[in-house]
Amino acid sequence: MPVMDTVLINEVWRPYYGKLVKGFQVLTPEWKFLKRLENFDQLSPRQIVWPVDLVTGGGIAMTYDAGPTARATSNAPVEATDTWKHMTGRFEVSYDVLTMNNSSKVARQQIVKQLRYQVRDKLMSFKKRMSYGFYGHNDGVLALINSAAGAPTYTLKDRYGETGLATDVSWLTAGKDYVAVYEPGVGLRTNGIQKVTAVNRATQAITLAGSPTSAATGDQIVLANHIDGTTHDLNRGMNGMLDLTSAATLHNIATSAQPDWSASVDEALSAALSGAELYKAFELCEKESGYRPDFAWTTIGAIAQAGGSELDQRRYSDKEDTMRLGFRKLNVMGVQTEGMLFCPPGHFFAGSSKALKKLSPDEDVKVVQTGGPQGGFVYYGDTLGYFKDQVFRVQLTCKSRKSLIHWTAVTEA
Repeated sequence: MPVMDTVLINEVWRPYYGKLVKGFQVLTPEWKFLKRLENFDQLSPRQIVWPVDLVTGGGIAMTYDAGPTARATSNAPVEATDTWKHMTGRFEVSYDVLTMNNSSKVARQQIVKQLRYQVRDKLMSFKKRMSYGFYGHNDGVLALINSAAGAPTYTLKDRYGETGLATDVSWLTAGKDYVAVYEPGVGLRTNGIQKVTAVNRATQAITLAGSPTSAATGDQIVLANHIDGTTHDLNRGMNGMLDLTSAATLHNIATSAQPDWSASVDEALSAALSGAELYKAFELCEKESGYRPDFAWTTIGAIAQAGGSELDQRRYSDKEDTMRLGFRKLNVMGVQTEGMLFCPPGHFFAGSSKALKKLSPDEDVKVVQTGGPQGGFVYYGDTLGYFKDQVFRVQLTCKSRKSLIHWTAVTEA
């Protein structure tokens, strides 16, 4: 096995790896905003546990002299448990570049080109994957098949498996992404993993390299970008906002057992955002949870609709030849509602960043190195090239669901 130029790796790889690490720290606007979960106890390398805040109001009573005492509340807090999820990526560098010992200057120039391209691609890919999963469910389902009549072209529907929620196939990259097709409750279909060869945003359809066996309306679409060609993302996602606000069980705590373990608002608004509705929701959230909302996310279309008649007016800057139209942010009670690119259409999420936390035991990307030559790149046994894997562990956790607000059916412009 040839020996790589360690100096080349240290001088060329590390600067670009540093950019990758920095990119992860600001992965998405939502992820950057949320702070790390505080005071959690690690039980094992895979699991964490922390107490949740349940304000039941059942431990206070008014009585008379020598009268009965108040009902006791538990002396042990309710605890939540969860695991972080692993997002992985792989870098590849050509064999000739890393073995060009007699011309290291040329080698540096070539590896710089390769790594610059791959770092940019990895950041875009991780951002898209994180952003899309941020709002969904931890089952990893991205959409359902709406029609299989044109197989291997399939129109999609029901983003995240939510009935009636408009999907968006732009999260898939033709020629790069692989997807698995599932029948709910049955498991992976035979020959169910195929490469996406075309994406049609106009019809919300994807074309696959082959037709998965018996693919039919209602089947689930999940990513399957694993190198072994048989592994998939089903039930491997992190908690998304739909889980945090609407799931019957979250962090192994069921709302049936703890009725207070639910969002303060989780309902259809069926109207445009208004100051009055936001005011009432924020006030209710603070009353029920003890946490004051400090973030709110929705779509750009929902904010535009909230602008109402003002949006129809032409507004000018101090330069008379410049016209500005539209809004991207809406401020109510000091809480700035932002239009997010990946937020599902018609949805609104708000809450407190003190109760909703991002969890990453690393915060930075970690390099996986299982051997190989100096410099950390591992030689492919059957391919002329070297690879380096990196891992980022993620999870969204919550210690008070009452601190969260979720509206559906928000009117958009």
